[in-house]
Amino acid sequence: MANKKPKSLEQELDDIIGLADRQAHAYKSARDLLWEALSKLLVWWMKANKQKWYLETLYKQRGIQYKTTTDQSVNFSPLLRFVWAMDGTLNAASIDQWNRALNKMYLAVQSNSDYYKQQTVQRLISFISTNGGITELAGYNAADVDPANDPAFASSASAKRAQLSQTMRDNAHFDAGTLYFATQAAPIAKITTAKVLPTSNSNLAVGLLRKKGNSYELLGATDDDDTLRQAVIKAYKRTNSKQSDTVRVITEIIRTQALPASMSALARKLADKTKILAANGAAMSAIKRLRYRGKSKTFLLSPSRTDCAVVTIAKPFVNIFAAKSDVALSPNDRAYIETALIQAEDFNLFDADGDHRVPKVTDEESATYKLRLTNTVTKQHRYIRFYPLSVYKQ
Repeated sequence: MANKKPKSLEQELDDIIGLADRQAHAYKSARDLLWEALSKLLVWWMKANKQKWYLETLYKQRGIQYKTTTDQSVNFSPLLRFVWAMDGTLNAASIDQWNRALNKMYLAVQSNSDYYKQQTVQRLISFISTNGGITELAGYNAADVDPANDPAFASSASAKRAQLSQTMRDNAHFDAGTLYFATQAAPIAKITTAKVLPTSNSNLAVGLLRKKGNSYELLGATDDDDTLRQAVIKAYKRTNSKQSDTVRVITEIIRTQALPASMSALARKLADKTKILAANGAAMSAIKRLRYRGKSKTFLLSPSRTDCAVVTIAKPFVNIFAAKSDVALSPNDRAYIETALIQAEDFNLFDADGDHRVPKVTDEESATYKLRLTNTVTKQHRYIRFYPLSVYKQ
């Protein structure tokens, strides 16, 4: 039997090109099927979720265990495991990625329900495509950094973490802001024009206004993704209507004397020195203290250890304390609120364990009231405590 003539390099390359072509077609087909399946699954879930205990019963019958609380708004993981017959451990990466993508898709539907009432599946598939696919939609590339663009940044692990944290926070502001402005926010003014203005799928746009006397003129509008994203993030960071009563009252009062973020590093140097001396003979600094006065139901924010200073007196429309005696917020907690919530403009990202009242302390500690603040992005929490005035010596 004659030996086959060996293939030339060109023939071998042609074979590889053919193989790559088949793989590319198979990949595109698999990708398109995934987008369609996830879109149809979300539509099915929205109907099934309206039936009480239907999903819980389905998971229980299939022996699927899952967490009731996750980093995402909705936990689609048990449904994904059921539909794709996946193992929760071996397929954890795919489940997490698809879970995040489904949450972004669900947010889009919530933000513009009228748009998604018709051709829902097709429009969801289009939403996935225009947002860069499942990986981009899930935010998996948010941490990608090009060291060539910034060598100093590449060499700093803490800077990378800070950048990732900022990206996560901006994403959270954008998602929550899009839903808020698209469905809940009350308009400052309504504009009627015969001209059709460009808007995003969430029916949002950025307008160019010109002030003329006591009125404003609309000169143009854009639905550019980057411009709209920046506008939504910045506007939502200035919106406090989504805060709980407790967080809103405390932050609004402290904000009246908070330093701008650009000057936060100078806080200690800018603090006034008092006539009171420390044990080493050095003059002690005046420390701002937030005090609740039970008798008048008012707040007093003023520096301690001094007889003359700028003070803030506030009587909120909502009373967040049941206290009849005076209590004061820990200075360290006041500083935390000023930096983490106010200067970072992240107050909308914090939940409190008391929406309308600061909970009274039930365990044995010197504080009489404490409020747990939880960052919904990082999941880190901090207790802020109010103490009776007897605790403070100076």
